[in-house]
Amino acid sequence: MHSKKRGQLYLAITIGIYLVAFFYFGKTYGAGVVSLAIFPALVGSWYFGISGGLLTSFLSLSICIALLYINGYSSPWLIFLDKGLVGMLSLFGLSIFVGYLGRVERQYKRKIARSNQLIHALTQVAAQAEISSKSSDVMNLMGAELEKIGLKALVALFIPGSQELVIRYTSLDPKIIEKIERLSKKADMANFHFSVEDLPAELNLADNLRPILLDDYKIAIAALLPDFSEETIKRIMPSSEFSEDSLIGHFPLIYQEKTLGFLWLWGKDLRETDLPTLSIFSSQVAAALENALLFNDLQRLALTDGLTGLYTRRHFFELAYEEFYRSRRYQHPLSILMLDLDLVT
Repeated sequence: MHSKKRGQLYLAITIGIYLVAFFYFGKTYGAGVVSLAIFPALVGSWYFGISGGLLTSFLSLSICIALLYINGYSSPWLIFLDKGLVGMLSLFGLSIFVGYLGRVERQYKRKIARSNQLIHALTQVAAQAEISSKSSDVMNLMGAELEKIGLKALVALFIPGSQELVIRYTSLDPKIIEKIERLSKKADMANFHFSVEDLPAELNLADNLRPILLDDYKIAIAALLPDFSEETIKRIMPSSEFSEDSLIGHFPLIYQEKTLGFLWLWGKDLRETDLPTLSIFSSQVAAALENALLFNDLQRLALTDGLTGLYTRRHFFELAYEEFYRSRRYQHPLSILMLDLDLVT
């Protein structure tokens, strides 16, 4: 049952017990029965916070005054101006204290639940990434798992042998990507190259390898899209994707002291307390990407000649047999051209 509904049910039950106890002990203890108001006040404070506890305390005292009046007290409110004043102030003080404890407890529970979600996503990515032979598969898997917990991602990786980065993956809405590509007059985001030296200090992977939160998404995105002004970015990014207070988590992707690029994460629930868990997550993503890249390199070396870059004899015949049987199956003509290359420079 949802916490708020559970709190409403418990408060209703407590008020019911409170009313029954009030009428039962009213004749015996007189005005002293007002102290029973502490029970609904504490329940209201715990489940609905400080404001809810103060409101419940006020309502409980109002009910007490009304019930005392019904039982024959001519001016029941006077009990709060004499000896009852300390009790009334104590009641409101307890409501504030218990409400604060309840809020801290709920925040702690949300933090634990959030960490568990992130750890689950990390576990899923780690388990499946180990069998992924393509870096694109790793990033698609990562994006799918993050979407389940309300986070979106962008991955920028170094172009081998250069100091330039390129956007290799993003879970931005396809309509937004299409709009960016149209305005930039580039075919796809794979052509969005940017130099690491042109990035602001907090994003420069040569100077800063610490995970951080970027509190202005317009400045951050403008660093990746230098052709776009901050005003243009604000105009093309809908509020469903980014709001004025949106945070972007910037996580360098590092594997065994090798910097692969960086990972950006954002979402409505992203907060600073997520940084430790997400840092572990980014390390796992970096390891999975590096393993996929190494697998691709090994596969390429197994199929091609290191000097010429041509297919090896074994792989050539595999492809030749495949094409031969395909042409025979579909009764298509097949031609083979053989060239002898010597002294080609």
